[in-house]
Amino acid sequence: MRQVLYSRICLMSLIGFSTIALGQSVTLSLASGQGAIGGTVVLPITVTSAGGAQATDIQWSLVYSPDITGLTVSLGSSGTIAQKSLSCNGNICIVTNSNSTIIPNGTLAIATFHIAANISSQTIPIQITGVFVSDIKGSSIPAGGVSGVINVPPVPTAVSVSPSASGGTAQNFTFLFSDSQNAANLSAAAMLFTPSQVTANSCYVIYDHNQGTIQLEWDNVSGADKMPVGSSTTLQNSQCMIGVTSVTASALTTSIALAITFKGAFSGPKNIYMYGADGDGTINTGWVKMGAYTVTTVGAPVPTAVSVSPSANSGTLQTFAFVFSDSQNAANISAAGMLFASSLVAANSCYMIYDQTRGTIQLEWDSVAGADVQPVGSATTLQNSQCMVRASSVTTSSLWTTITLTIMFKDAFSGSKNIYMYGADGNGTINSGWVQMGTYVVTTVSAPVPSAVSVSPSGSGGAAQDFTFLFSDSQNAANLSAAGILFAPSLVSTNSCYVIYDRTRGTIQLEWDNVAGADLVPIGSATTLQNSQCSISSSSVTTSGLSIMISLHIVFKSTFSGLKNIYLYGADTDGTINTGWVQLGTWTPNP
Repeated sequence: MRQVLYSRICLMSLIGFSTIALGQSVTLSLASGQGAIGGTVVLPITVTSAGGAQATDIQWSLVYSPDITGLTVSLGSSGTIAQKSLSCNGNICIVTNSNSTIIPNGTLAIATFHIAANISSQTIPIQITGVFVSDIKGSSIPAGGVSGVINVPPVPTAVSVSPSASGGTAQNFTFLFSDSQNAANLSAAAMLFTPSQVTANSCYVIYDHNQGTIQLEWDNVSGADKMPVGSSTTLQNSQCMIGVTSVTASALTTSIALAITFKGAFSGPKNIYMYGADGDGTINTGWVKMGAYTVTTVGAPVPTAVSVSPSANSGTLQTFAFVFSDSQNAANISAAGMLFASSLVAANSCYMIYDQTRGTIQLEWDSVAGADVQPVGSATTLQNSQCMVRASSVTTSSLWTTITLTIMFKDAFSGSKNIYMYGADGNGTINSGWVQMGTYVVTTVSAPVPSAVSVSPSGSGGAAQDFTFLFSDSQNAANLSAAGILFAPSLVSTNSCYVIYDRTRGTIQLEWDNVAGADLVPIGSATTLQNSQCSISSSSVTTSGLSIMISLHIVFKSTFSGLKNIYLYGADTDGTINTGWVQLGTWTPNP
């Protein structure tokens, strides 16, 4: 039925049954609208007849870019009133029926557009083309279309705050915002600590992307103190102090890190609100509650295990930054413990202690009965059966102590490990206790594996030939320490043509007939090596990536005639890991 109607209208368009009175016209208009990435937009298509035009059948096409991934069209009120039906073939639609009812002005159809998850433009034009209208007599009526536009503005989002539920007097917070199109669209972000959504007498912080600043609002919110992001300056009002700050942007996300110390007068539970704005601020998230924090009254100094970075990763070698804080002064942190273990057990673990008084880092022995110690910043490597500590540094700023350690884990310590931290003040009576702050998966490093790949040519015969022998290593061609090349009727090295490449010495050697010794020359030497079976007159070795290619010019002696197998053997490092002898071709010397 749909194809019949489509053909009928197209036919009327081609042959033009009769003329229509001058001044008559029909206009189809698509409304404009606004949508979001990955969402849908519903736009009405209205029909307007002028000059007495009496439309009974209407056809049109919608043309749009790949930013629109889908289209559905339903019949509107004007079509329903006229008891018409709607048929669409892709983006071509027809409103028609066999009745003679005139389609009144109004909403002819409703189009629903699906917006792509990734768009090329914030403005998506939608064109109405191919408008064809006829009356009940089949006469065509002059018609046209008015196109619409879908606008897709960037949308900011307040994503998260970390930690989102905690307490204390000092904390490193990370506030995460995103934008639906680009992190650069986020022009400003605000972070508010307050019992309710009231900015006065609160800890109210604003990040200005254009100026590259962090500002802390005054108690009365009539102004603010500001500093560049990353500045060592401290901002403060009666509620809090802002210390170290950083901002990082990646693709759609912006991460704002703030070190905040709350004042005693601001004690009690506080809500954490976030606000993000794009452009001139017209498009924004509004204030969104994202967490809570309980500010504790300042009394005795209180140490806190704040964070470890990275807090979730894997590998065998990693530089970690452990952050501790004290409620009054970083200098109060007398010691800190960092423990990598499957559970909170110190024996047979990777357990490090920072001693502020002695200025040392120590790595506990497997038995935890003692430790090896080095000054902070020493080039000495500490190690036990689980890990090695290769480098260390300690920095302090206001209330924060950051301990940076480069740790290499050993294969025997593979698997998932928890990261525990412990901070102590003074004589250790006041401490944080052990707190799990992250995880790390220690991965086992696979040993390099050599391979005997090929020989070229791998089959034929002759008295003399340039051969190319190809070896590889799973990690690096430099791991291949030696290679053996053997021409023999069977896997017997005596009275054969047996060549050895020694990478360490950079030599090629040809074994004697009895294999009790060998003659050797540097690779590339013009000297000829020979035994009773063959002679080697030239050689070269090239490496590329994982592959090593050994080229030899071999001349076979007349006494060594007949079919010979070609065997290859490759070995890594001390030869423990090797390919074994592998037959990769044959050759028939025929002097």
